[in-house]
Amino acid sequence: MFDFWQVQSSKLLFPEIAWNKPEQKIHAGKLLIIGGGAGAFRGLATSHQTALKTGVGEVRILLPDSLKKDIKINSSELIFAKSNLSGGFSNEAWTDFKAGEKWADSILFIGDTNKNSETAVLFEKFILESERPIFIARDAVDILLEGVGVLEQGDIQDIEIDLLKAYHDHPFTLYTGKRLDDMVESIKENGILNPIIVLKKEDGAYEILSGHNRVNAARLVNLKTVPCIIKENLSEEQTYTYVIETNLMQRSFSDLLPTEKAFVLKMRYEKIASQGKRNDLQKDINNLEQGIIEKESKEEDKTDSRKVLGKEYNLSGASIARYLRLNELSDSWKKEIDNEKIGLTMAVDLSYLSKEIQEYLYQQCKELELSLKPSDAKTLHLMNRQEEMNQEMVATYLLNLKKPKVKEYQNIKLSRSVYKKFFHDETKEDVEEIIEKELEIYFKGYTDK
Repeated sequence: MFDFWQVQSSKLLFPEIAWNKPEQKIHAGKLLIIGGGAGAFRGLATSHQTALKTGVGEVRILLPDSLKKDIKINSSELIFAKSNLSGGFSNEAWTDFKAGEKWADSILFIGDTNKNSETAVLFEKFILESERPIFIARDAVDILLEGVGVLEQGDIQDIEIDLLKAYHDHPFTLYTGKRLDDMVESIKENGILNPIIVLKKEDGAYEILSGHNRVNAARLVNLKTVPCIIKENLSEEQTYTYVIETNLMQRSFSDLLPTEKAFVLKMRYEKIASQGKRNDLQKDINNLEQGIIEKESKEEDKTDSRKVLGKEYNLSGASIARYLRLNELSDSWKKEIDNEKIGLTMAVDLSYLSKEIQEYLYQQCKELELSLKPSDAKTLHLMNRQEEMNQEMVATYLLNLKKPKVKEYQNIKLSRSVYKKFFHDETKEDVEEIIEKELEIYFKGYTDK
């Protein structure tokens, strides 16, 4: 396989050396291989074996620490650097990248890399600054070509943080707790390695398309400026693409909150709908409004939106229809479902009320200290289908809920001690007759007073 590695013939390819494969490792060079993502490292293993077979002196592999659970080998050739939530390299891996560069004679970026904007920008920054020969192969090429933030250095500008404002329809929740704390510490130590993507506005301000969490953390660190990639003259669809896709590169769809999933699906559905492929999913939406949930047919060939979205997000057409309804919730009820105070089915039923009535319902429930049940939401949905709900109808329904429920009939049993105290050999009928007569005397005494 490697028969070209041999002593050179009389016609020397390289006159200064007798062999084109060094005989001693010390003269064969040191190669650093960088790559890998959550659960993926086959390409790195193949590259490592090939490098050693073809005569490289020493080989080390730099991997994200998301692979520690999959790779049980304890070897000095393996180096693990900090990974992000998606399993690729995070900004905090920069120190390990630079240490590897100092050791190596050349560097290979290989495949199996998670397509993540944070990893892409880290790769690009390292490639631009490195003084070592660098080879790029497989998925590493893709991540550099497709990464949203991967641009030439001249496209990045420092912008005053006070000029940055949140995207006007930003659907994603900002980090809190440990995730925010970790980002703050990273920015304190390394600065912002992944530039913010912004849209230049006519008033001189900049609307954030990607990087809301980084800007939030930068403000906590008291940074005055942040590195930004400036976009101009984008359509609404293009801005949505930046906002949604860059967030999905950082977090998986399954990690999103219910209302975040709803927004993502809405954008994807509208894109599909604009292409005239929406008939099947529209049927699901109409059925949902009527309270009809059809089972998916395994034999039926779905060629339109249900198939497209279902494949992308592993959801049935009915589930997609439910999530789409969440976009019709008022802000208060959106918080309730995101905080797991109400379930998806209940939220869907509430979404059919107007947003004004939803907000009135929410405020009245707080004032009356009432907690709605899924059955209440279903009842309100059905009432609204018969006649559009108004504040008076809502108030009447809630007041009826507030009233204590009086049972028409209760089955009362005598305790054993009471029975033994007053009765001995009486039949059941005798006991009932005695109790009835005594109750008549008892209550007559009250009415006579």
